[in-house]
Amino acid sequence: KDSAQVWPVVTAVLIVACPCALALSMPFAYGHTIRLLGKRGLFLRDAEVVERMARIDTVVFDKTGTLTARDAHEMEWHGAALTERNKALVRSLARNSTHPLSAVLAQELKGSLNDASDVEEVAGQGIMGTVNGVILRIGSAPFCGGDEQPRKNGEAHVQVTISGLHRGHFTIRKRARRGIVAAVARLRGTLRVALLTGDAQVDTELQEAFSNATVRTGCSPVDKSQAILAEQGEGHRVLMVGDGLNDAGALAQSDVGITVTETSAALTPASDAIMDAGSLEQLPHFLRMARRARRIVVASLFISLCYNITGVSFAVSGQLTPLIAAILMPLSSVTVVGFVTLAVSWTARRTS
Repeated sequence: KDSAQVWPVVTAVLIVACPCALALSMPFAYGHTIRLLGKRGLFLRDAEVVERMARIDTVVFDKTGTLTARDAHEMEWHGAALTERNKALVRSLARNSTHPLSAVLAQELKGSLNDASDVEEVAGQGIMGTVNGVILRIGSAPFCGGDEQPRKNGEAHVQVTISGLHRGHFTIRKRARRGIVAAVARLRGTLRVALLTGDAQVDTELQEAFSNATVRTGCSPVDKSQAILAEQGEGHRVLMVGDGLNDAGALAQSDVGITVTETSAALTPASDAIMDAGSLEQLPHFLRMARRARRIVVASLFISLCYNITGVSFAVSGQLTPLIAAILMPLSSVTVVGFVTLAVSWTARRTS
């Protein structure tokens, strides 16, 4: 209508159409969510993990070192009596392993610690090495050349071979982490849960928590990875919770892999997140936060689009000057960032 208004209108349209608010919605929402999760003991690798957590429909747990605490509830030796020197040798080798049962031996056995050489750990089997010139193996019965012994519910056996001679085994009874039974019950309200363990049996307490759920015992690391793959083949999005080395394959295969750790030695690059062991009972809360953060992102994108569509409509009609457009553009970004920050904080308080 007025050729003199062409450049002001074009300028106003270019300014008000800036997608800054759209671009800021997701990083601010997920970034703030990551910060709040970190304060509660869950440390994510990047913002994309929040998006994947929001889509999870199946949670798969490892048992030993994940659902059970590393400190032994009870430990007992079965076999020919071990000398103090032999106990020290076993302890020295066990401290080189990241497996939770080895951590128990290193903690509970007495004796001086010595450096081990030629150490080799076989995932799901055990660890071997040389201490003070003595060759040792600790781990499963096939790995140590022993015979499998009957087990009671919740028992784990750690076989010991010294200088090529099988000496016997330690019986270790573990206890479930504080609050984990209640946490599994809350998860089962909205999600599918499963338990994969290398042990032959499951503790009575955990059996009740996973009643009528998928429970597989005697799983090797490869079995766990294949179980995750089978779940994904059925269209499920799987979150795997494990303790590191033995679960590395399953953690990498899952849509989201979380490593539960009590020490930095248990960390693994295969996981998408690291969770402090004391925060495991908050897993239902973490997943709810991720789902709500995704909904907040969708809401913030809608607000951004409304700003842009409305602003562009007025600018094209010539009712918006470049000056007003320059004011609206940062105002929309501030509005979206403020909305996202307040909404995520409010959601975190509501889900706690």
